[in-house]
Amino acid sequence: ADKPMGVFTGDFLFVGDVGRPDLLEEAAGYKGTKEVGARQQFQTVERFKALPDYLQIWPGHGAGSACGKALGAIPSTTLGYEKLFNPAFQFGQESAFVAWLLDGQPEPPKYFAQMKKINKLGPPLINTLPTPMNFDRRTLDDVIEDGGQIFDLRNRGQFISNHVPGTINVPSDNNSFVTYMGWLVDYDRPVYVLLPSIDDERAILRDLRSIGIDYVPGYFSPEVLTHRTQALPVITAKELARRLPQNGITIVDVRGKAEYAEKHIVGARLIPLGYLPDNLDSLDKDGTIVTHCASGYRSQIAASLLQAAGFENVLTLNEGTECWSKFLPTESGVVLERVVA
Repeated sequence: ADKPMGVFTGDFLFVGDVGRPDLLEEAAGYKGTKEVGARQQFQTVERFKALPDYLQIWPGHGAGSACGKALGAIPSTTLGYEKLFNPAFQFGQESAFVAWLLDGQPEPPKYFAQMKKINKLGPPLINTLPTPMNFDRRTLDDVIEDGGQIFDLRNRGQFISNHVPGTINVPSDNNSFVTYMGWLVDYDRPVYVLLPSIDDERAILRDLRSIGIDYVPGYFSPEVLTHRTQALPVITAKELARRLPQNGITIVDVRGKAEYAEKHIVGARLIPLGYLPDNLDSLDKDGTIVTHCASGYRSQIAASLLQAAGFENVLTLNEGTECWSKFLPTESGVVLERVVA
């Protein structure tokens, strides 16, 4: 054959979306770059419109990535299909394309700035990193006592039933696991993890290193959960609807701003999950806090974070949008006085 069969499109063209041009500005602080990038993106899309429809498209990212706002969940597509159904290919005017592309992008994870640094300087050599050790419960207690960061990577049900106080739950069985680790981790301090199973050590360390979480002195197995543990309280949408008229309940919506604007519980306060650690002081420790999101995944991470920070009256709403919008009053639009982003 003398014609190409496909294109590796990297961060440019995804299934159902195109790459966002705002990350240099939003995550790394390079002001004035997102509009320039959006115009360049339009010009590239126009060039791709002239290419043959049969070309296979192999993108660099898929569903769950923060590199776009609506990435598809399948690993490849064709250019002809994207011409028909990808919103980016439906514009004829540059100004309209730029406005669409820059609107509604998800909050850029904090680790994007770290990625820029690593891409520039290079990652540390593997042989210079500590070999992670399998630590015991005494070490876990010492790390928590010293204010260290320990992430419990077991699934949601396991953490709800039984976890060590002071640990934060980021279940590794979710495609967005690494993204939320990057949002919450302090790169300047050692990171410890409680594994779902010892067999997961190699895969999880590889995933963490993919976003520059290299300093992991050790890990813990579920065997450390023998004593001094606690549960994470859960509330249903139906029960929340019954209790909501009571004073002292704060609903914290930890989704993104675009999700909140589309539909949210009346009176809910928006604090996207990645911004929660920097906004703990804005919440009332004496009141009852209910966290929620679109599926319960981010909600549980947020509730565990608050619990680890000393909030005693925290509940997670582990039901999804379809359920809470059925039992609770909702509205659309962004109410600025209730938004932290």
